[in-house]
Amino acid sequence: MPPQSGPPLHIHYSEDEIIYVLEGECEIECEGQSYKVLNGATAAFPKNSRHTFSNMGTIPCKVLVTIIPGGVERFFEEVSRLPTNQPPDIEQIKAIANKYNAEILTPQ
Repeated sequence: MPPQSGPPLHIHYSEDEIIYVLEGECEIECEGQSYKVLNGATAAFPKNSRHTFSNMGTIPCKVLVTIIPGGVERFFEEVSRLPTNQPPDIEQIKAIANKYNAEILTPQ
């Protein structure tokens, strides 16, 4: 993940998500609680939890993400087909997430 980036706050209604920090450090948020996760640490987000993670550092970090059970990869395949020559259309991404029983949470 590039510095100062990460997925938006979201919920998986059918899957658990686990991240393992391979290099660097991340800040994670789960159900309103924030934590710093360093190189070599693991964080788990149970289904139905509001969560996100981000690289708050100044250098790229690498994370291994596991989402169980499988199937959510189809969400990433669809999102990867969206135009890249313009800012992301968050409403379109939210609609795709809904197809895979997930919700992207954005500030009101």
